[in-house]
Amino acid sequence: MRLSVRLGGIFALAAVAFSAQFNSRAMAGEPLDNSTLIHALESGISTDVLSAKIDSYFVKGTAGESEKSAQLCHFDASIDALVKVKEAAEKGGWTKDDIAKLQKRMIVIADGDKKRLTGLVSVAMNTFENMDPNDYESMMRQLKKEGKVVAPYILEQIEQESDRKRAGMLDALGQIGDKSDAVVKQAIFMLTDRAKPVRLEAAKCVAKLFGPNTCDDLIARLSARDEKLDGVCMALGYLCDPKAEEALTHTLRYAFDSDTRVCAAFALGQLRAKSQGAREELLSAVLDEHDEKLRDSAANALGLIGERRTPGYIKRAFERYRPGREDILKHLASFKCAESVEFLLQQVENDAPKIKRSAQDTLQILTGENLAGADEWKSWWEVTKFRPDWIQVDSGSKVPEPGSAVKPAESDPITTTR
Repeated sequence: MRLSVRLGGIFALAAVAFSAQFNSRAMAGEPLDNSTLIHALESGISTDVLSAKIDSYFVKGTAGESEKSAQLCHFDASIDALVKVKEAAEKGGWTKDDIAKLQKRMIVIADGDKKRLTGLVSVAMNTFENMDPNDYESMMRQLKKEGKVVAPYILEQIEQESDRKRAGMLDALGQIGDKSDAVVKQAIFMLTDRAKPVRLEAAKCVAKLFGPNTCDDLIARLSARDEKLDGVCMALGYLCDPKAEEALTHTLRYAFDSDTRVCAAFALGQLRAKSQGAREELLSAVLDEHDEKLRDSAANALGLIGERRTPGYIKRAFERYRPGREDILKHLASFKCAESVEFLLQQVENDAPKIKRSAQDTLQILTGENLAGADEWKSWWEVTKFRPDWIQVDSGSKVPEPGSAVKPAESDPITTTR
């Protein structure tokens, strides 16, 4: 008898303690969901306390029950979930009538939550389509506040025809950070979406939701030759895992698709590729005869890496190919050497306005000076070129002619300004 009374007292104290803890967690803004509910029921919380706590998340109006802090109260009212709640409530000593009332309340709340979240995602899609920056950011804050509970409702709409809607939903999934299998699989699947902006957002999303096997899975996908793989390359670039360097180098060399090669070069730059093979392929890409975007992407990657032979290759690409000349010129800003400055000084006097402007802007970034006209730049250089940090006559290597092999890299990269 004494043991029974003592155990009853212990359970009563435990229930009181959990009730206080339950109360404080709700006050702190923690969500009320099935797992919290089951824990409360198993701990012996009373029907009155639990009902009052659920009521605290809602207010009643003439139209019925509406949310007060709806983002904090989410119930799964599936059959399996209701069975688990029934078992927990029985363990806590609830009567059949009280259990039935609780289950009905969960169904009502879950239905209301579903309608609210479905409506929110519908508004979000319109926001993504309109692309107003302020509305877009505001919507992202709302979706992030809802958290993982809104992810399934986004997935239901992910195959929308609009590229903007699909891209916006991927952005939202990445920012929400739900790493469930369904979300990750969908993001990886959309790396090969038909629209380039969507593939870009998918790459960012996959990188944000990465797991222990993400890099290996993406590397394996690079072997698929019948798909556009630019999204996969971008994702590997955002992940910045060195193990992807070899596969990306192979893709840069052998891929037929232009976007794929451009993004492989981008990714190697993000990885700060260290292997000689990667650098040779990037240098070769700077001299690509047909693709100005590839030349630009490769030059940018080499600037991030700090490959000392790059200025000579940029100069040769500038001289060989007219398309993209003003863009590739800008990458000399990454190389603080005499070769860069002296070539840019030549282009400040170029007859083409775009090239002249590009050379001027690049010199300002490279030197930190803001001078006007070729004469001022030449006067500045006559004084500056004797400083120890600028004395470097050239890149120390001869740029090969088309079709010839690239000379092996020398030891250390030169100082970069980025």
